[in-house]
Amino acid sequence: MFLLPAGAVFAAITLFPVAHVLWLSLERRSLILDISEFAGLANYARLGDDQRFWNALSNTIYFAGVSVFLELLLGLGIALLLQSRFRGRALVYALVLIPWAVPTIVSARMWEWVYNPELGILNYLLGADINWLGSPGWAMHAAILMDVWKISVSCRA
Repeated sequence: MFLLPAGAVFAAITLFPVAHVLWLSLERRSLILDISEFAGLANYARLGDDQRFWNALSNTIYFAGVSVFLELLLGLGIALLLQSRFRGRALVYALVLIPWAVPTIVSARMWEWVYNPELGILNYLLGADINWLGSPGWAMHAAILMDVWKISVSCRA
């Protein structure tokens, strides 16, 4: 009985948005032309032929799969390292907390500078001339690396 109010609030703040999004997916809307009409399952049928949708879906699945795998692997390794007693453990704790303490927008700007093709430190250290964020293949893996750094290290502290 004590959990009933909390459960009701939780259901309201989760179920209402999900139901609203599902309803919106069945409509054809244009904010510019002020169009709002019921389309039914036609929106979903149109996705079957849309190459951009399939490309976005495959990119999302690839990003999620690779980043979650690496985050789990790295996070588990860091957790096992921090579980043991060793000299400099406090320093490692401090280093692990840096990605968590840095706001996401600052982190994104920092990585943009790291990946800069002309002045970035990554190209300097590698002795390479790669446009990390300018080509799709490199950009995907650069984004995965940013996500792994921000999530796996800081979530295990």
